[in-house]
Amino acid sequence: MQAMNGNGKTAELGDDERTRRMVEEGLHAVARVQQERDDCGLRLGQTQDQLRGAETELAALNLAYQRLLTEIEDYRRERDRAVARRAEVEAIFNAALQVMLKYQTPTVAEESTPQKETAAEVATDPEEPLMFSLPGKDRGPHKHGREEQGDRDRLDERGHS
Repeated sequence: MQAMNGNGKTAELGDDERTRRMVEEGLHAVARVQQERDDCGLRLGQTQDQLRGAETELAALNLAYQRLLTEIEDYRRERDRAVARRAEVEAIFNAALQVMLKYQTPTVAEESTPQKETAAEVATDPEEPLMFSLPGKDRGPHKHGREEQGDRDRLDERGHS
């Protein structure tokens, strides 16, 4: 580099000036690098805080997930018990149905529909036991302990007693 000296002549800048400028540029570079380092350190701290927060949230979510899995498994066990219980009850009902069919026991719907009597006649004496039979069968004692007169007459007509 050249510079003007006091008598109008250009003179080469000395090594000192060049060294001074290089040192200044170096110091500016060091300051920029230190500022970058500080900024990166700050961002690293913020990122580490975010990471700790995310790890805490992940741990909470994993705990909730495990609780949900446990709850699902509990519900599955409860469902399995209910299905097993239903199978038992169905077996009992089927067995009862087979017994009813074997002995021709009337169903509840048939019991609630009076046969050849009005509802008022059926409900006359609540303490008297009710006896039921299927239509067309020998009825024996009827709902009030009386024999059906019509059945007895039919038997007498055929010559049976």
